[in-house]
Amino acid sequence: MNTEDRTSLGRIDLVLESDTSVYLFELKVNSSAQAALEQIKEKKYYEKYLNIQKEVLIIGVNFSLEERNVTDWVVESLGL
Repeated sequence: MNTEDRTSLGRIDLVLESDTSVYLFELKVNSSAQAALEQIKEKKYYEKYLNIQKEVLIIGVNFSLEERNVTDWVVESLGL
């Protein structure tokens, strides 16, 4: 697990890697999971993981301060 993993265009909030997959998380507070996912795409956080022969999944998560919980999340697979 890596937190604040650096890329040339920013930092990925959280990276989890298994034997077969890499999970890239962008976390938002009082925003939307879609906005988090769009940030991953716009800043191309996934690029450094595309050539490692593992499935790459990008995940946007939103937390609500009012509800004190996850309120929204989306997952997209970029394949191998």
